[in-house]
Amino acid sequence: MLGVITRVLQSISYVTSIPEPGIRLLFAILCGYLLAWFQRDFLHRKGATVKHVYFSLTGFGLAYFCYGIYVYHSLISILVNYLLLAVLGGTLPVVVVSFIFNLGYLVIAYLVVSTDDYDILWTTPQCIMCLRLIGLAFDLYDGNRPQEELSKEQSQLCIKTAPSLLQVTSYTFYFGGYFVGPQFAIRRFQDFVDEKFLANTDGKPPDTTLPALKRLFLGVVYATVHTIVGSMFTTEYLTSQEFDNSSLLYKVFFVAVWGRILIARYISVWLFAEGSCILSGLAFNGHDEYNQVKWDGVANVRLRIYETTWAWKGCIESFNINTSQWAARYIYKRLRFLGNKMYSQALTLFFLALWHGYFIGYFVCFFFEMLCVQLENHVTALVAKSPRLQNFFSHPVVRPIAFVCSRALTISVMGYAVVAFTLLRYHRFSQVYYSMYYIWHWLLFGWIPLFYFVLNPMFRKPKSNASQEPEKTTEEKKTE
Repeated sequence: MLGVITRVLQSISYVTSIPEPGIRLLFAILCGYLLAWFQRDFLHRKGATVKHVYFSLTGFGLAYFCYGIYVYHSLISILVNYLLLAVLGGTLPVVVVSFIFNLGYLVIAYLVVSTDDYDILWTTPQCIMCLRLIGLAFDLYDGNRPQEELSKEQSQLCIKTAPSLLQVTSYTFYFGGYFVGPQFAIRRFQDFVDEKFLANTDGKPPDTTLPALKRLFLGVVYATVHTIVGSMFTTEYLTSQEFDNSSLLYKVFFVAVWGRILIARYISVWLFAEGSCILSGLAFNGHDEYNQVKWDGVANVRLRIYETTWAWKGCIESFNINTSQWAARYIYKRLRFLGNKMYSQALTLFFLALWHGYFIGYFVCFFFEMLCVQLENHVTALVAKSPRLQNFFSHPVVRPIAFVCSRALTISVMGYAVVAFTLLRYHRFSQVYYSMYYIWHWLLFGWIPLFYFVLNPMFRKPKSNASQEPEKTTEEKKTE
């Protein structure tokens, strides 16, 4: 049977020109729907141990199908992290050791096996595990801290006791999140296994088929767009002589569309994975104001916002949501002791870049993100200081024009940043930037002195006359 599946996948790979590792990964993610259906309908009301065994064995089987013997890297990570938590408990040194071990293991793996291309290797799930296991150590640490020291979020996600080896294995190998995410805390996973997410009072399996199929359908749409349109906007063309000889306006247009289509690949696999999480019941997120069940608890992309936002910040908040939330929860907010949001943001983005890999392109891309967010913050601050600007941008004629221009700029700069994220090495992506005359570099780096030395002083609110007048003495007040 396995041989037949392998030959079929090889044939699909040959016909579609998609590398076989990618086909195997997609097959494993889609198998999650069958496994989720079986778990939801046939393991309902079974004990937690039965489910943990099921998730461990099925996840391990799919991992072995995709990565063969290299699945032992996952087993090593699971065992080391379990021993850390079981032996040493929820302490700060354990968090530090877990952080160093998991991130160090991942970076060393990148150094050993990564190439200049987009690799689909055992390092793909390893990077997912890296965050999940670091977060596990943080959650146990929070559970052993005084309650008054915890934030509301930390109180909701912390755990008091170290999970068993079977629970850690199940949490790691769960088929809906092992391969490409999403990230979720172990507290959510435990509540899911304990059937606290049934979304009904009858004790029946949750009705998740329709919302799961919706995400599956949207995933197919994005995958189709990526396959068809992506064949016309290829990465290879960026470094071709034909691209270099094109006009600047065409290059800006091509990079903007190319980046958008490339990102559709990530969106499609996230939607596929989210659908299986919904079908199994893990994605339960309470009820809305109309008492309708929400199944977006592990959503990794909010398509309506992503496809309509005019701002870079909106893209960040609607794209790769769970990773961003993880970074905010376990990195950014834990750096408050620095006393500077800019430093915290920079270190968080540095971590995310290193988590993706050691190539300079990742760091350039995330540095662009930080600059874009700062530019938007600056523009927002300037508009807030000027009633004239507020009236101008709120004008019925100006508002749609400003929206279109802002959205076009956001998409263009995002594609420009993704060039470095995709080509990775400096000599490759710098060739593209050079041919585009570093157009968006000039905007982002030129904005900094323009804002601080020209625009900000120009729009600074003048002090009111009342504040400039000397305070009257008591005798003067009596005279009045």
